[in-house]
Amino acid sequence: MIDKLQIILYYPTQEIDKDVSRIAIYPGKLTINQNFKDTISSQKQTKEISQEFQQELLINICDSDQENVEKFTSLVTAIILMNQNKFYQTITTPDKSKTISNTQNISQISLIEGLYISQQNPFVFQLKFDVIGQMKIVKTVTDDSVESIKEIELKSTMGNSLPSDKQATR
Repeated sequence: MIDKLQIILYYPTQEIDKDVSRIAIYPGKLTINQNFKDTISSQKQTKEISQEFQQELLINICDSDQENVEKFTSLVTAIILMNQNKFYQTITTPDKSKTISNTQNISQISLIEGLYISQQNPFVFQLKFDVIGQMKIVKTVTDDSVESIKEIELKSTMGNSLPSDKQATR
């Protein structure tokens, strides 16, 4: 009988409570494919970079009862693999600021391996998924962001002065 269940989105560094069933979800190694870099200037003021990435998704299932660990492992695996399209919709929302947006599009989630990392109470089974996708970073500079820093009058040593309407801009 399961009395308590915690789902944690980052693996805790503290000791595992033997009385609580726990599912910890956290990211693993991230690899960026350097050969798939694409820079596009679709407009004069916009820069776009797209790159393929691959990242591990690690899930630890912890419980004092090995039978519960196996039940949760089957359930978590089925939920992730059978509902991938829902994960794509959830994860691909862009994180936008005033000038930069970053979007991750997930194209594939695969189960790579599963193994016990603790075979005594509390039992811990780790699932390792491989997530493949593409990230797109777009930087936009609007005309409003260009302004005069300082107006400087330049004089020539030859006796001629340059017009004072020359401005330095950033």
